[in-house]
Amino acid sequence: MIKKLAIILYLLLLCSCSFLLENNRQQTVFDAESFIQSIDPDIRIIEQKKLSNEKEIYVLIRGYKNSAAINFLTVYREDKQDSRGYLNGNFIDFEGEVDFSYELIDEGDVTILFGKNLTFHHADEVLLNNEAISYDSESQFFYHISEEPLQNPKIDVVIK
Repeated sequence: MIKKLAIILYLLLLCSCSFLLENNRQQTVFDAESFIQSIDPDIRIIEQKKLSNEKEIYVLIRGYKNSAAINFLTVYREDKQDSRGYLNGNFIDFEGEVDFSYELIDEGDVTILFGKNLTFHHADEVLLNNEAISYDSESQFFYHISEEPLQNPKIDVVIK
């Protein structure tokens, strides 16, 4: 009788420990939208790109029109329950006396090209090596997320 009671208590203890560990593990899941809103409620997610089961990138815009700035949030998922998010530096705005400006971020397995149309005219599209890339007409930012390196990118801002 004592052995049966000890076995039952042991199994109950094992189940409760397993439940507590799983519950604690679920709290480590990274919630991108909550994280972004905790930084600044005016930040908009304009795109979420899933690169693999382990990695996704969010394109973020803070502010509007001429005062807008851009950044990227990279989320790494180690397994189904554990994930981490990292902002790629500070929010960046571009200024200058040129038609557009851009930068490249190389994360090893991913290259992000991003920039801004600085003309007073809204672009109809932005081309990277003669291929259309993502363009947010409200903020005038353009971006391209590639899993291959970008060598000597040729950017064209098309205004019709």
